[in-house]
Amino acid sequence: MKVKVFLILGLLISISGYLADRFLFQGSKSTYQIPVNFEQCESLVYRLAEITSIVNLNTSVDAEKAIIPEAINSDNQLKEHEKLKKENEQQHHLIAMGIVIILLLIAMIFITLHHSRRKIKKANHSLSEFSNQIEQKAIALQLANESKDKFLSIISHDLKNPISAITGLSELLMDPTLEITEEERGKYLKYINDGCISADHLLENLMKWVRSQTGKLEMSPQEFDLLQPVNEAICLVQNAAIRKNISVTTSLKEGTKVYADHEMISTCIINLLSNAVKFTPHHGSIHIDAELRPELVKLHISDSGIGIPPENIQNLFHPEKKSGTLGTANEKGTGLGLLLVKEFIEKNNGTINVQSSVGAGSVFTLSLPHNNMELIEKMEPTRS
Repeated sequence: MKVKVFLILGLLISISGYLADRFLFQGSKSTYQIPVNFEQCESLVYRLAEITSIVNLNTSVDAEKAIIPEAINSDNQLKEHEKLKKENEQQHHLIAMGIVIILLLIAMIFITLHHSRRKIKKANHSLSEFSNQIEQKAIALQLANESKDKFLSIISHDLKNPISAITGLSELLMDPTLEITEEERGKYLKYINDGCISADHLLENLMKWVRSQTGKLEMSPQEFDLLQPVNEAICLVQNAAIRKNISVTTSLKEGTKVYADHEMISTCIINLLSNAVKFTPHHGSIHIDAELRPELVKLHISDSGIGIPPENIQNLFHPEKKSGTLGTANEKGTGLGLLLVKEFIEKNNGTINVQSSVGAGSVFTLSLPHNNMELIEKMEPTRS
């Protein structure tokens, strides 16, 4: 750049010399003529240019000498930086792989623990179910033992007594040497008849109870009029009631219908009426009526008997806790009849309730479903 400047300056000097020689001093050879040597000027210019070039070259060489070490250092630094960068990247990769491995281990541990907990929970659930089954079987076994004990008690005591009485009295009447009046003979025959009725009633309840406990009792619910089984039950207890001068009446009207098993309900009414006669004193009364509700019928069997103490009411339907109370004519009972009543009523979606006080009689109330379609659909004929 500087060489070009010097060349331009030299060119301008030469031109100025040429013009001065041509126009200023042409035609007058004066002693004041200024001699101009353009070759010397040009030579001077070129020398200056060469010197400048040499100086510039030296400066460039010195600059290059200074740049080379810097470049070398910069290259080394770049290599060192790349090396450090690679090392950092490797460290980052190792850290990332470590984190991934740790996360995988944590996930595997969590999955294993979760799986183990599920197994433990399942095992605990199975153990709980097994324990419940054992408990239920233990309860069933206990009930079976109680039923067996009750059955043996009935066979050995409650059934044996009336049969023994019948046997003894019949043998006495068969003795040809016995001299008794007709009145006494009739009394003995009455005892025999009562024993036969008691034994028959007990055997009937016993067979139904056994069939119910073994699941062989057929249940056939249907809609029927309550007046029919009530009248049948009154006929069956009429002789016992007449002997004690007990009036048995009913205000039940025809058309009082329920949906239940006819035979079971008939058994319930007979047992309740028999108990009412047993625990009602001479010249007492028994009355049967019904209360109609939208969805059920309440059948009330009330008597003027001796009543039941409050502490005995809760044990009425548990024959193993029977109080041993005798009837007003020293009649004995097993408690099996009331047990059947409760079981049969509940099988027919009904309930039984007792209200009683000592000396004021008792009221047994059976609540049975009316001819309700929902209950009819629910109570399909089954085998209990």
